[in-house]
Amino acid sequence: MGWKPEWFGATNFDNQLTKRIKDFQKKHNLKRDGICDVVTYKTLVLKRHRFIKKIKAKKTNYNNG
Repeated sequence: MGWKPEWFGATNFDNQLTKRIKDFQKKHNLKRDGICDVVTYKTLVLKRHRFIKKIKAKKTNYNNG
């Protein structure tokens, strides 16, 4: 699997998670089926990677100056 419900703001594998996945898919113009398929997963990972990179950049800028 490789991902956790928390990545979508849910706590369990349940109907709430399915709704959160659908909301994520809608926001990113993906097929809205509530399944974390390859395309949804890739979009999710890229979004998380960008977020982490942004936080690290802010931390670096703060420490430098």
